[in-house]
Amino acid sequence: MNISVENLTYIYVPGTPFEKVALENINFTVKSGEFVGLIGHSGSGKSTLVQHLNGLVKPTEGTIRVGDRIITGKNADTKGLCFTVGLVFQYPEQQLFAETIYQDIAFGPSNMGLSEKEIDLRVRTAMELVGLPFELAEKSPFSVSGGQKRRVAIAGVLAMEPKVLILDEPTAGLDPKGREEILRSIRNIHKQMNMSVILVSHSMEDVAKYCDKLLVLNEGKVMLSGSLAEVFHHAEKLHKIGLSVPQVTLAVHKLREKGIAIPENIFTVSDAVSAIMNLRG
Repeated sequence: MNISVENLTYIYVPGTPFEKVALENINFTVKSGEFVGLIGHSGSGKSTLVQHLNGLVKPTEGTIRVGDRIITGKNADTKGLCFTVGLVFQYPEQQLFAETIYQDIAFGPSNMGLSEKEIDLRVRTAMELVGLPFELAEKSPFSVSGGQKRRVAIAGVLAMEPKVLILDEPTAGLDPKGREEILRSIRNIHKQMNMSVILVSHSMEDVAKYCDKLLVLNEGKVMLSGSLAEVFHHAEKLHKIGLSVPQVTLAVHKLREKGIAIPENIFTVSDAVSAIMNLRG
């Protein structure tokens, strides 16, 4: 399902001494099935932007289309939008509330008016997608590890079978192993369910490894957008706003400067290893 954002502006507390432009003239499109990375430093407007995409925040100006629906303006069509555009907040385990993991994941589907059989199927499927053994279903969501809590929260959104999945810093606070496991699960979910995914992150390594397209926000404006190669080509611009290209990409640039004929557009360690092995072979 496509998402189209046109001339989006959002102003906090307009007409008061505390007025602040949080987002200004934002334009972009996420096509059906794309895996898009939304990056920027803290305070750049990333979280505010994604909250517009499922109707939690209403823009001051501009238009947002989700598929054939216009979800902004006087005639906004937002009924059931949360079932179509699933948003997983940063530190989503703070949203857990039910007595058991099963009940927490079943909450969304239950509000969709589905049968008990369909709800059970969706809970089991969502748990499998995020790598949670069904044996944990009757445990309290507060008794499992931090990484498993994160998986429960993501499963609760997946159980509604959204067409678009938005994850706001889903690996925040996790150790490297937990971070890798969560991101790998998200990639598998994207492939299996063929949904559009928007990943909010500040990690260039993560977006380089998993995303097809990038959108860079700076002070509430779109500074760069395009493919990995198109965005990472502007290393100096990124550096000026506190971001960088992946470390392996910098290393590849150093090798090229020394006359080593290694391909230019390398953004992950695995790609660099393959390129170096090809040089040796």
